[in-house]
Amino acid sequence: MTAVISRRGVLGAGAVVLGVGMAAGAPPAVAATSSRPMTDAAASAPGTDPLTPVRSMFAGREGAEFSGASPWSAHRLVLASVDDLHGGGDAENRFRLEFTTDEGARDGIYRLTQGGELVASLFLARVGGDARLEATIDRGEGAS
Repeated sequence: MTAVISRRGVLGAGAVVLGVGMAAGAPPAVAATSSRPMTDAAASAPGTDPLTPVRSMFAGREGAEFSGASPWSAHRLVLASVDDLHGGGDAENRFRLEFTTDEGARDGIYRLTQGGELVASLFLARVGGDARLEATIDRGEGAS
């Protein structure tokens, strides 16, 4: 009797191997966002989650330098301003950040680190045609 190898069989075997590998101890993606475990107090404090940045993480830190890594490159980012969004509301969850950087920086998702620690993960877009990147955070009421 000859063995029949089908595409479905090969894909199924690959899925089983992948599932076993993941169950064998690979950390979940969310666990990989921070390089150190959080204490219970830090986890319950507002603004400690790098995936949901708040204004107080950046306010008063203008001039601070960050390392910004995107999928295709890394850049030095300097916080230029922290501004309000029009329309009022909860300023802690509705704000705009502007960074200066080099001409090679492109739009994209950046992991901002400082001293090797993850600070925030932000979508940054070029502003005004020069070496500036901007993030808009709007988690206020009615934000979609």
